[in-house]
Amino acid sequence: MTSNGSLKGSVVISIYLLMIFILVRCNCIHLYAYPIEFFWDLS
Repeated sequence: MTSNGSLKGSVVISIYLLMIFILVRCNCIHLYAYPIEFFWDLS
């Protein structure tokens, strides 16, 4: 029971990390381009 529960927990953690990684990869252009453009306009 305990080993099965920890296995399920690690699978959930890996899925969360994979989702975060995919979101960062898909949105990295927006996340990095907008602040650069914003600071570029300020300077």
